[in-house]
Amino acid sequence: MNSLQRFHPLFLLTYYALTIGLASYMMHPLVLAFALVMTVLHVALLTSFMQAIKDVLYYGIYGSLLAVMYSAFSHNGITPLFFYNDNAITKEAIVYGAMLGMLLVLLVFCWQSLLLTMQTNHFLFLFTRLHPKVALVFIMVFRFIPYIREHWQQHVLAQKGGHYFETTSRFDRMGRYATLQFHTLMQAIDSVMWKPTVMNSKGYAKQRTQFQLFRWHVRDTVIVIVTLGAAAMALYSVPSFRYYPATDSLTLPPHAFIAIIILYALPVVLEGKEQLSWYYAKSNM
Repeated sequence: MNSLQRFHPLFLLTYYALTIGLASYMMHPLVLAFALVMTVLHVALLTSFMQAIKDVLYYGIYGSLLAVMYSAFSHNGITPLFFYNDNAITKEAIVYGAMLGMLLVLLVFCWQSLLLTMQTNHFLFLFTRLHPKVALVFIMVFRFIPYIREHWQQHVLAQKGGHYFETTSRFDRMGRYATLQFHTLMQAIDSVMWKPTVMNSKGYAKQRTQFQLFRWHVRDTVIVIVTLGAAAMALYSVPSFRYYPATDSLTLPPHAFIAIIILYALPVVLEGKEQLSWYYAKSNM
């Protein structure tokens, strides 16, 4: 079980909004690097380290492409490294592009961590009182990409069993993969389009009780105070990092680094403690 799921859904939504918002707002290289390491480690603890490494390599490609494209089209900065088509490729543009790529990968892993932590009952509890249709929209949005991923894997395994991809032409194989991915996407869109109609026919849009009752405990109050305090300290103490016209030095005050550690290492500490307790209990059986 995910250790964060013990807390109230309102805290979970607040926590992920704070962590994603602060990292995107501050854009400090040390903050982005530490947040990315902690988020990847949290996803690895919830899934597997091998899968997390594969995801880092896969999404790192897109982050690298974003960094290269930004460096190629942005020529700001005072430190040119070389010239390409009479345009200066500056150190500042490369550094900022790398941070944008890192932020992209961080957002992807934060999204994965959010989907692994907040389940359907959490969203129903948070948004059903606001409006049942709003809760349904949130569930469909958050489940759209995982739905495509799960069904894509199922379709690939099924087609491999039927020798669908066995061809001597590499381009033909790529075309068959693209066709299968297109059909998977259309199936996901069709499911999203039909879901409101099905739920409406079941009377979902009418007045209804909560799917699951979550109560606010003392631990929720404590964790909210700690999280908001760490976020306020980080926002106040982390200096603004300038990329242009020259890149600032990588420095952080000690209290700012402590706030960042508390904020972003919290899920890793809680999940690591739970898994160590579980392994210790199994070893004594």
